[in-house]
Amino acid sequence: MRTKLKWTRRIFLIIPFTILSITISLAQAGILDSTFGLKGKVTTSIGKADYPYEILLSTDGKILVTGQSYYNSSQKGIALVRYNSNGDLDQTFGSSGIVTTNVGINSDGRGIAIQANGKILIGANLNDSLGGNFALLRYNDDGSLDNSFGNNGIITKAIGSGGHNFCSSIALQNDQKILTLGYSHNGSDKDFTLLRYDTSGNADNTFGLNGIVITDFGNNNDWGNFMTIQPDGKIIVVGISNNGSDDDMAMARYNADGSLDTMFGSAGKLITSINNYNEQAYGVALQPDGKILVTGGVFNGSKYDFSLLRYNSNGSLDNTFGIGGIVTTEIGTIHDYCFSVAVQSNGKILVGGYSNNGSDNDFALIRYDSIGNLDNSFGSNGIITTDIGNGNDEFNTSVIIQPDGKILMAGSSFNGTKWDFALLRYTGDAIVSSIPDLEFYSILNVYPNPFSDILNLNCSSFTNSINTITIVDMLGRQILQKEILSNLTELSLFNIPKGIYTLKIEGKEKRKATRVIVKN
Repeated sequence: MRTKLKWTRRIFLIIPFTILSITISLAQAGILDSTFGLKGKVTTSIGKADYPYEILLSTDGKILVTGQSYYNSSQKGIALVRYNSNGDLDQTFGSSGIVTTNVGINSDGRGIAIQANGKILIGANLNDSLGGNFALLRYNDDGSLDNSFGNNGIITKAIGSGGHNFCSSIALQNDQKILTLGYSHNGSDKDFTLLRYDTSGNADNTFGLNGIVITDFGNNNDWGNFMTIQPDGKIIVVGISNNGSDDDMAMARYNADGSLDTMFGSAGKLITSINNYNEQAYGVALQPDGKILVTGGVFNGSKYDFSLLRYNSNGSLDNTFGIGGIVTTEIGTIHDYCFSVAVQSNGKILVGGYSNNGSDNDFALIRYDSIGNLDNSFGSNGIITTDIGNGNDEFNTSVIIQPDGKILMAGSSFNGTKWDFALLRYTGDAIVSSIPDLEFYSILNVYPNPFSDILNLNCSSFTNSINTITIVDMLGRQILQKEILSNLTELSLFNIPKGIYTLKIEGKEKRKATRVIVKN
């Protein structure tokens, strides 16, 4: 009896330390993820020089990256690459995971979106004998062009004079209408330009003038760089407006019909000048409370630094953030360029770009707390720089936060001979949410249970067109959250580790949940 009692005591002493070590490992964020590529890094060579411009995470965990690839010394085409969740090229897509599309003299992909039917949209630029045009391409899930869309999968649109058109971003509205953003030339200078298409690629004549909205901030060039859509359907666009001597950050907010929202800024438009030098906005994100985060570069008189601004929902700067709503951060002694902002589930803010280390450029990632202070629990005093190869590494896409909290970045890396696509993935914070008490939910019917990858569920009683599905593990961490259609009967849940989970579906009038078991 004494021997058994002694071992029992030892077991109780061991368990608390085991739990503590698990908690610590879950809390560490910003470390390269060893389960992704080669120690958290992936590089892909396509053509003679390859530059990505946007990254997107699909609902099945696969990663899409678009950009440009040179197929000879002077001509480039659209590059689209799909990776599995571990960073391997997806062999079911295109040619071993890679699709290149050569349209016109030169073309490049600038934005990605996935429609509800799984078709992949690329917002692109097309240069032909007439000059530069907006282009919209649609691909099937296997990477082939969708011949039912436009002209063999491609739609082009010339707007401005002299072919001065440029597409920089793409987004899908809640009704699945397609927005593309960039700039066009009005005969004397460039203006913000939005185009809207219906789900089939036809110009949406209910938006602006024949599907086109053009916004002029002044008598000089205005570039639209990125956009996001608010939950109420309003559209926020950020970019650059030149005041005649230097660049300022520019932002506009539109109603769903393309008219400027007069409740925002000055009749829907907003210019922000931080100093007497250049300020440029490249990224925008929304906080859950409706506040707006804008990031880009600010020139301090000798070099560019990261900048992060927070606005109230009406466009006024939020004085509770940084200094008067503005935070600037210097990483190195040479230029630091900033392109994207994202908000984590814990309210912390990630800003991505690249920084020169004195000899070449590296990916850079900064994390701030909710009021704009550097988060000292992340990297080195809130800053992480990552060298991929022995040459320049430049991030210029979106920072993506996966449902499991991991952080994805994509850019380009010089391998000593040429530029390649480059991806990094970092560990994230544990996403913790309460484990739902099933007594407050009606029972959701699912099968098979246990399951491996595909789960069938009965959503016929949900009357909403779109509902939210959430999966939580037994530690209370949110593993997945996504919107689903009410008539969905089959759900693809790949790469979820073996274990027991709570699966819940919530709509306006119904809440259903059940326990599910992943067996592989």
